[in-house]
Amino acid sequence: MRVIQTTRTMLAASLVMVASQTTDESPPFWGRIYLRHGVAPLQYFRDSYGGHISGDEWQFVTPLDTLGCSAFNASDRSLISNSSFVVLDRGVCSFEIKSRNVQAAGAAGLVIVSDTEEVVRPVAHVDKGEIDIPTVMVRKSGGDQIRVAVSRENVYGRLIPMTCPQSSVCGPHEPTHVQHLTSGVRGGLVHSTEKSDSDWEFLASTFGSPFLTQFLPLVEAVPPHACHTLDTAVVNQMVVIFTHDDRSCSFLTKVSNAQAAGAASVLFVHTGDGPLTRPFVADPWDAYNITIPSAMVSGKTARDLLRLRFPVTLKHDARVADAWERIASLKNLGEWPARKTRRYQCVSYV
Repeated sequence: MRVIQTTRTMLAASLVMVASQTTDESPPFWGRIYLRHGVAPLQYFRDSYGGHISGDEWQFVTPLDTLGCSAFNASDRSLISNSSFVVLDRGVCSFEIKSRNVQAAGAAGLVIVSDTEEVVRPVAHVDKGEIDIPTVMVRKSGGDQIRVAVSRENVYGRLIPMTCPQSSVCGPHEPTHVQHLTSGVRGGLVHSTEKSDSDWEFLASTFGSPFLTQFLPLVEAVPPHACHTLDTAVVNQMVVIFTHDDRSCSFLTKVSNAQAAGAASVLFVHTGDGPLTRPFVADPWDAYNITIPSAMVSGKTARDLLRLRFPVTLKHDARVADAWERIASLKNLGEWPARKTRRYQCVSYV
């Protein structure tokens, strides 16, 4: 039995309290999209005229017609179903026309991508019930993240309506949606095509796009620290970047250089003496244009992976992140349980 209440558990408990205060209000005009295998949600503003947002999981599809100002052709309609949200660009025609065409194609909903980092609430003057699918808008960076991910593999996610009953605390409008808010990838295990199990651990970056399920070949960055333009071919590969020169440049600079070179993912290598920690940016907004995932592994794991050269994929396992967070906290002696028996239990759990 765990003797420590994790930050994750406490967050979930606080969200339940927030959600329990919101169910009597009218549906909120904003919310967050939680992508499967994602690390951070995308904010949306919803329409003033469409249908209910259920919180179910949907597939996001990107037709060749990126505007939706006329009826979709047969090729685009083949992508669209009643279990999908269509992703379209803002502009050229009205929100109403886009929503009507997406509804006529049989989709469950519409995501409109802003042409800037500013988002407005889609509005239209239609009779109630004429358009019964929901329409939401996301920032350009959010749309880019979805589109890049869709270009690599199928992308799924949930739209969770949010509200802020207390000005500084926001939570899901529906209490049953709380479980989805703590489902983001924080860490897990590295799996290869040649091993059915894994003892290689990773911690996910706090920024970037959803983790890919496909296996990717590994390539070491040149220069190893990736503080300037990469000299190696990395297109559609997972780039291994060493962090011993952290003072030279940030995680953001490293992953930006890898992304610019066409990489599909990044593995940072921890070379210090302390415990593994999640790569981060000082301000989440700084990483708004990062559209690939990244993670941190130990030096031993990196050496093993580069020696074996097997294609790998990163699979979510919250227990890995929980353990490393606990290890990091134990650097502070005040975090150790006072009783000897509980100290033993704590070490055993970690």
